[in-house]
Amino acid sequence: MRAFLGVDDLGGLVREVFGSDRRPVALDRLTGGTKKGVYRLRLDDATKVILYYWADEENYWPEAEARVPDDPFGDPGGAERFLVNHQALAGAGVHVPEMVVWKPNLALVEDAGGVTLERLMEADPASAAEPLAALGAAMRRMHTTSVPHYGPLTWTTPPIRPAEDVILAGRSPTWARWPLRTLASPLRDIGSPTICSRCVGGSLPVRRTRWSMASSDPITY
Repeated sequence: MRAFLGVDDLGGLVREVFGSDRRPVALDRLTGGTKKGVYRLRLDDATKVILYYWADEENYWPEAEARVPDDPFGDPGGAERFLVNHQALAGAGVHVPEMVVWKPNLALVEDAGGVTLERLMEADPASAAEPLAALGAAMRRMHTTSVPHYGPLTWTTPPIRPAEDVILAGRSPTWARWPLRTLASPLRDIGSPTICSRCVGGSLPVRRTRWSMASSDPITY
């Protein structure tokens, strides 16, 4: 039986991050985490943040039969890779939820709200035009941002083999699954950008689009 976080487990963290006069009042477990737990944390002053929590109980990835050092489709990593990817996206000019606090086993980030771009396109296509254009611009910035070698950004040295050798050799335990993983994840995530909650209200126009790492995480899982 898996044991998940409860609101009573977070009193110390809330006091440390938000002050001794703040307390947690609700904790909702969200979908989208396979390597980590994803939660919406609500405080007594109506503040909401997203909590990512890395722990054995939250990890649904099976144990790998073997490790290949230069396999880019293996273990997706944890809090460190999440931080590095977050910094890389922000550095590329992509609007991502702001990091409130990071620790080796958890991260608190801005709650970007629950209005997905897909839902907005269905309900109000005219209002969706601006955030859709912003999403396209963000995708182009990511497409034109490069690093010296393929693989996770946490790799500090180049891979042992060229990318084509990794794919063609099929030596990795995860090789048989890589087409599904690399295709299904981006297709799922394309539909899950979330409109920043500060920017949607009443008749106010949508001003910004942020990737919601609460509902999906295209890089770190």
